[in-house]
Amino acid sequence: MPRPPSISPKDCPVLWVHYNSQSSQETEEDPTLTPLPVATDTPVPTATPAPTDTPSPTQTPEPPGFDAGMYKVGSDMPSGEYKLFCIDSFLSSAYYEVTKDSSGTLDSILANDNFGTFTYLTVQDGQYLKLERCRAVPISDALPYDAADGEYSEGTHKIGYDMPADEYKLFAADTLLGMAYFQVSSDSIGTLEGIVANDNFGTFSYMTVSDGQYLTLTRCSAKASSDVAPYALVDGRYTEGMYRVGVDIPPGEYRVQPEEDTSLGFGYYEVDVDSMHSINSIVANDNFEDARYVTVSEGQYLLLSNAFIEP
Repeated sequence: MPRPPSISPKDCPVLWVHYNSQSSQETEEDPTLTPLPVATDTPVPTATPAPTDTPSPTQTPEPPGFDAGMYKVGSDMPSGEYKLFCIDSFLSSAYYEVTKDSSGTLDSILANDNFGTFTYLTVQDGQYLKLERCRAVPISDALPYDAADGEYSEGTHKIGYDMPADEYKLFAADTLLGMAYFQVSSDSIGTLEGIVANDNFGTFSYMTVSDGQYLTLTRCSAKASSDVAPYALVDGRYTEGMYRVGVDIPPGEYRVQPEEDTSLGFGYYEVDVDSMHSINSIVANDNFEDARYVTVSEGQYLLLSNAFIEP
């Protein structure tokens, strides 16, 4: 019978004893084996929500009105006051014309005007209204003017409706189209008889308006005078413009000089008791080619045209 092979001590298996902290059971482990990682569940991807439709902006309905054309008042459209809106001032100014009949002659025209933004007009039964590049909306359906930052832009504003009765400071626009112009009217009939005050100016002016009047601004804007900072000297001078004494310029005596490069060849000054721009407001005025002295008091207004003051 053959002899069994001998076994070296190094060939004998070693028993490793592991004491578990949770129990006293013995386990046999191979130190050369790396434990397999524990399998984890793959997270289920989150579903992307379906996109929602962006709601379309609500269209503001256009107020009822009358488009370009010729209308017989009392038949085609009711009599009354309308607010007229220029359709496209970029191409050309709008135009309206009121006539007493349909003869088409110049003698039949009662009122007419060109405008670039909006204006007011009152028409009566039996008259004819021609609208070009504009639309007429009854005053009951027209919204008041919304003054951004308290500034009233070019157009005709109804006092007490579009803007409150107050004193305003008017600023000429920086334009090559011509001087700025304002007009105060007692009604919206559109005739010369309705004009209370008007003026052309190149820089700034003051104007006081009352409820029921209409203020037309052309190439200029207006802000309540209480919201405007006092005048600041330009190059150490009071230049062309209208000054409120005690606010823009101190009361006292001043030497007024004509501008050196004036095309008229003379300057003009005017002292007023208020900013109504009526004949009765004028205290003193003069056209001059040489320097003049003028004294102004608190609360008065000093108007300089083609002239300046060096204090």
